[in-house]
Amino acid sequence: MQEALGARRDWVYVDVGANKGYAIGEMLSLLVEDSNVWSPMTILKNFVAFLPNAGKPCGACCDCRDPQFDDPLPKPIAANSLCVFAFDLSIKCIEFLAKQFGDKVLPTHVSVKPLNVGVNHAEGTIMLAESMCGEMNSLESGSTQRKNQRQAEVAVKPLVQLLPEGVHIDFLSTDTEGHDHNVFYGSRDLFVSRRVSVYLFEVHHKASPAHARYTTLRGMIEDLDSLEYDCFFPVRESKGHAMLVRVTGCKDTVVEKLIGWRNLLCYARWNSTLRGVFERLESTQHDSQKHIWDKYSKCQGRWWRPYLGSI
Repeated sequence: MQEALGARRDWVYVDVGANKGYAIGEMLSLLVEDSNVWSPMTILKNFVAFLPNAGKPCGACCDCRDPQFDDPLPKPIAANSLCVFAFDLSIKCIEFLAKQFGDKVLPTHVSVKPLNVGVNHAEGTIMLAESMCGEMNSLESGSTQRKNQRQAEVAVKPLVQLLPEGVHIDFLSTDTEGHDHNVFYGSRDLFVSRRVSVYLFEVHHKASPAHARYTTLRGMIEDLDSLEYDCFFPVRESKGHAMLVRVTGCKDTVVEKLIGWRNLLCYARWNSTLRGVFERLESTQHDSQKHIWDKYSKCQGRWWRPYLGSI
């Protein structure tokens, strides 16, 4: 990622479903400075301390058990600037992000703009409990929350309405608890106008797309392909190595079985710099890990073994 996009040195990162800010911290570690201040464990500890029930046992998120918490990051590059747009339905999460990544703790060339708004394919509003945070808040949770909880109305809008006109997004990530397909549909114009370089989104088995074209994961991948984006399925091998398996152009039914809290990573192949980096990575075959490929897909392709520092 650094090699592919670092030449411009001015970065824009959009995080839809920012939650506790782990991805923001990772971006800061990659592009600004290598500091424990931005590590996932530090952010989690700060978040627990921020909650009203900080003295009680941790909740059901189990974030600290994620093996990626211990993943080493490459040496950061000296970005000229980094602008982060962070969106989340949770009022508490946005309050935490404003404190965790406020102007007083960030370098002058870095800005994080948290906004309490839901991102979807159409405008609307949703009533959510003010005290809920993290994965407990979603576009579906309004109907399942307890009536005795204090409610607040949160706006819901397409992503294109929430960003400055003409802004180019170096990295767009969405994690919206099963609604990423709707987020994409509402932001499709950004892809049509070539304003997104790299796109990471989550796929969930409960997804019920708002548009008939996306009734299947394959439909969304094919639409991204038509817009000149190639997508890959990240696989974590037992020894901790991360690899990507190409799913664009895959006709095997195994693609539909990838759904279920998994991420897909897509890049703009119209971007010559990105294409050069990905093509070079793709040219390296890792036959020793072929058994993982056989486990996940029958499609022809090569092994990838990049992670955040080398993509």
